[in-house]
Amino acid sequence: LTSHLLRLLGEIPNQPSLAVLLVQKEVAQRVVAGPGAMSLLSVAVQFHYKVSLGEIVPAKLFNPPPKVDSQILILERRKKPVFDVDMDKFFQVVKAGFSERRKKLRSSLSGGLHISKPEAEKLLQSAGIDPNSRAQELSLDDWYKLYNEVY
Repeated sequence: LTSHLLRLLGEIPNQPSLAVLLVQKEVAQRVVAGPGAMSLLSVAVQFHYKVSLGEIVPAKLFNPPPKVDSQILILERRKKPVFDVDMDKFFQVVKAGFSERRKKLRSSLSGGLHISKPEAEKLLQSAGIDPNSRAQELSLDDWYKLYNEVY
């Protein structure tokens, strides 16, 4: 539910300028993750918002206590999108990259974009990205470079 809500915050027409949410600690940390630990969720949220973490709220403060700690997640809407892109096409590329999480980008993009592995490798190399990388290793800037090569 939290992931769905966070994606909706980026897609709704009247995005809040500031959202302060109390979410499961692991989800909050996934949202603010950087290259090496990125996910489709972190890319989607960071595309629309500057993200930061607030205080950890221990499970013992709730009654009944949940099994996990919570953390405050702060989302500040960007004045303008981080990149000037066709969002549907941009996220088509990102989703293709994350479509087979355990595989290298060459394979994920090949399957997700319905192109051959050599074509995917050429796109990655043109974008300055190692074809042996995995999707979670890319930064927002890397996804933008790849988007520009695809479109």
